[in-house]
Amino acid sequence: MSTTTATQAIDGSISLSNRLRQPERMQSDALQIAHELKDRAQGLVDALEGPTDTNRDLAILEAQANVRSSARELERLTIQPSDFLFQLSVSQQLGCTFWNHEISHQNGYDIRDLNIYNWMMYMAKETAPTVAHFVKASERWPGSEDKTETAYSLSRGTDLSFFDHINASSERANEFGTFDWASLGTAVVVDVGGGGGDASVSLAEKFADLTFVVQDLPSAIETARDLARLLPKNVAERIQFQEHDFFEPQPVVKEHAVYLLRMILHDWPDHDCVKILQQLSASMQNGSRIIIMDMVLPRPGSTSLEYEAVLRQKDLVMRQNFNAKEREREEWEVLVAKVGMGIAHVATPQGSQHSVLEVFKI
Repeated sequence: MSTTTATQAIDGSISLSNRLRQPERMQSDALQIAHELKDRAQGLVDALEGPTDTNRDLAILEAQANVRSSARELERLTIQPSDFLFQLSVSQQLGCTFWNHEISHQNGYDIRDLNIYNWMMYMAKETAPTVAHFVKASERWPGSEDKTETAYSLSRGTDLSFFDHINASSERANEFGTFDWASLGTAVVVDVGGGGGDASVSLAEKFADLTFVVQDLPSAIETARDLARLLPKNVAERIQFQEHDFFEPQPVVKEHAVYLLRMILHDWPDHDCVKILQQLSASMQNGSRIIIMDMVLPRPGSTSLEYEAVLRQKDLVMRQNFNAKEREREEWEVLVAKVGMGIAHVATPQGSQHSVLEVFKI
């Protein structure tokens, strides 16, 4: 990437910011910080393009810190909705510029990867407003664990929790990792908090001997039943839909039952996770187990700084949206031990940020 190309990209972003606002609303100090951000972003480009030597990584880290510092200051000074369009423009133009330039970090983290690019765009369009309201939410509701008193709620101007606000409309990815589902034979898989049943449908299509019970609150189950009418008969006949609050006693009590918690527990603080797990533990019979599909954070310093930063950012998002968190391996072990269970196995699928934890009663 040439210096001219990078400068044009960032210049275009600042021009967009100026067009979006009325001149009288653009504070002089904010404009000064915007230009500082431009210079520091160029410094990051220069560091990335610099010669590969012992000083390169340090130069990149220092440049990244400078960009983050200026971005935070600009965010503090600018509170209009157009600011988020400005942030989006910066990300889009820098991202497109980087996209066309062959920058490959030594850990394989490549901006040309479509998944990385899509993640960056999601961060700019969806996560930025929540992040910007984190401090305000913490000041308004210090120490709160109420799911309606979050940065997400504040940024959207709603009294609803995250899930109530999106009304179960988001799609769930189908990552099922390295767990050997075929080894379960004719077991019943209870998809706890399974929403529209996407996970169960995907598994039912691949493993013909398994049957499924998708559990969730009435509104989600009503939607799931409507969608299930479109499924092939050989899939639909093996999936039941059941209205159930996972804080209440688990109604499915069978030997060898498998209780699936896919991206559930990271939405809840520890004391609520204990309640959820207690209901499952009380229902577990001979051969039963719990499969948790969630993030297992690496120990600090055990992986590349870039990759760890991505995961830690998601931990922060859980706090901002739910007053919950992502957990390290030791935190998972402590959590399940509180309900008399242990972790038998942890596996992380290739290319996935989520892991599969097999949990058994001790």
